[in-house]
Amino acid sequence: MPPLSPAALILIPHYPQQLYTYVIPESLQKIYAGHMVRVPFGSNVHVGLVAEIIETTETSHLKTIEAIVDESFELPSSMLSLARWMASYYLAPLGTCLQLMLPPMFRHGIKERFMITPLGRMMAAGSGRGRATQHAILTRLQSAKQGLTSQYLRRQFRNRRITPALTALKKYGHIESYVNLPSATQHATRSNNGRIEPSAADEIAHDLLRDASLPSPLASAIRKGRSQTFVLQAPLKCRTGVYLQAIRETIKKRRSCLVIFPHASQARAFSSAIRPYLAGHISDWFGTRTPSHRTSEWYRVQSGDATVVIGTRSSVVSPTMKLGLVIVDEEHDFRHKVDHEPRYHTREIALARASKEMATVILGSLHPSVEAIHMTQSKKAVVVAAPPTKHIQRASTTQPDVSVQCIDMQTVRRAGRIFSEPLLNAIDTRVKNREPVILFQPRRGFSRALWCRD
Repeated sequence: MPPLSPAALILIPHYPQQLYTYVIPESLQKIYAGHMVRVPFGSNVHVGLVAEIIETTETSHLKTIEAIVDESFELPSSMLSLARWMASYYLAPLGTCLQLMLPPMFRHGIKERFMITPLGRMMAAGSGRGRATQHAILTRLQSAKQGLTSQYLRRQFRNRRITPALTALKKYGHIESYVNLPSATQHATRSNNGRIEPSAADEIAHDLLRDASLPSPLASAIRKGRSQTFVLQAPLKCRTGVYLQAIRETIKKRRSCLVIFPHASQARAFSSAIRPYLAGHISDWFGTRTPSHRTSEWYRVQSGDATVVIGTRSSVVSPTMKLGLVIVDEEHDFRHKVDHEPRYHTREIALARASKEMATVILGSLHPSVEAIHMTQSKKAVVVAAPPTKHIQRASTTQPDVSVQCIDMQTVRRAGRIFSEPLLNAIDTRVKNREPVILFQPRRGFSRALWCRD
């Protein structure tokens, strides 16, 4: 039986539907899962992620890994484990799950670039010598300080065979190739101010943040580092104060936090409101940012410079280190569910990740989802209420009493009317007195009309 040889399953970001097997050469035996490597793929060279190390006997038809692109980059083992769980739970390709966790510039694919060598410059200086296509490529590369990609050269020389020419030039040492990989040092100087509108902070009163307190079960779980789930059923302003205090307690334990909202406007308002209290800790993962800016934020979080990630559903797979707290606000909102592959739900990923990394989870909502209620009934989660602040208490004492009258709408429907008689009389009275009337139709869910005739 032939001896087993080490090999690696590689994710190519351009082709995430499957993983590709490559042989690990003896000079690169220190390759681990999570490393970025340079591999030949077709007639090009791509940067891929090592998803798994395996052993195989059939190596004759396999290509070999060329090099480790950046030894300082390594996707954490916890993220690799989470990707495998996602692939199994949602029946999705492992490659598409791993692709979510890469820096944005990696997801778009890192392209190989070609530069001319001193020998190539000598070749280009001898006009008319060598093949015409090779000479034209060398001439074009002489003026390109950063090199050129094969895609660019194909566009410039549409009627010529570029790939064989590049292969020959590289073989004889006239050109050399490299991969311009984004690194932490390239993005370390970028600021994290973000494009936060000052008016967004007005949505949340800062006195509520300052005076909020943590429910004792939640505070105990954070301090002891327990993986426990809490359903926080409270209004938005009360939830925000609890979130801030929970984040503060988590930072004291030298652990990171992840705060997820269903919409970018909500994440922007929360980030702007708590920024005065947590300056320098926040990384924003929402809004329309360039891939370069999102990559810089990815490295800030991965290096530990930013310990509080605030974003929308994609931030659930951010590379936060030593995760201690996960907050999913408005957990009932349907926008937490992704409708393209892999079709995951933010709440489920947050719960799975918190379980693997021993983090506390807060599911916040004034109207918890059916899933959250089921978790509390099956003892998988604990319901907590935000302690009312003095501002909420003061406001409640000044509010007038409101009379509520319940009407059986079945009798109204049988009479062929849409509105009940008491409602019509009340509207008529207000109109005659020139007073305003507001008709509020509460509707949550997806049905435009739901009527029970039983």
